[in-house]
Amino acid sequence: MIRMRVDSIQLDPRSLQPIMVLCDDAKMRALPIWIGSAEANAIARILMSVESPRPKTHQLMMTMVSKLGATIKQIEINELEDDTFFATIQLERTGANGEKETLSLDARPSDAVALALIADVAIYVAPAVVMESTYPVDSERDEAEAEEFKKFLNNITATDFTKHAALPAEEKTQEDGSIAREDRKSDAA
Repeated sequence: MIRMRVDSIQLDPRSLQPIMVLCDDAKMRALPIWIGSAEANAIARILMSVESPRPKTHQLMMTMVSKLGATIKQIEINELEDDTFFATIQLERTGANGEKETLSLDARPSDAVALALIADVAIYVAPAVVMESTYPVDSERDEAEAEEFKKFLNNITATDFTKHAALPAEEKTQEDGSIAREDRKSDAA
């Protein structure tokens, strides 16, 4: 399982549906999960530490878990089927014989993540889900490339364009800026 964290709650500009974005610890992969408005609001409130005068649904669930003598150990987003993500909440409690027992509850990822945030426990995603549904994110590299491109644009002149445009068809500019000629053999034999 791959540990991930809630990066943000965003809004899909086309459908106006909320998206919960999870990222791995290295911020190399992002997992977008479309969720309901109520769940997005709950997660955003938890992330921003906004207190409510009365318990919201996820706080009520957390209180119930605690009053029943259990703790949330972690949550897992473990399956993707027909564009639907599936999650489990891993609970631990002490059984009648005094031994620890683990309970696994099926849940929607948004509800499981909200509980994980309240309980301050790990969010894990199955490797198959990560491989199938994440996209690469490397903000440092993207920023470096953007900065390099800005420098390039600031230093380019009109003569740079005419210099390259005037090259004969068989000449090419190499990466170091030098010109290489391609030898063309005559077909006449």
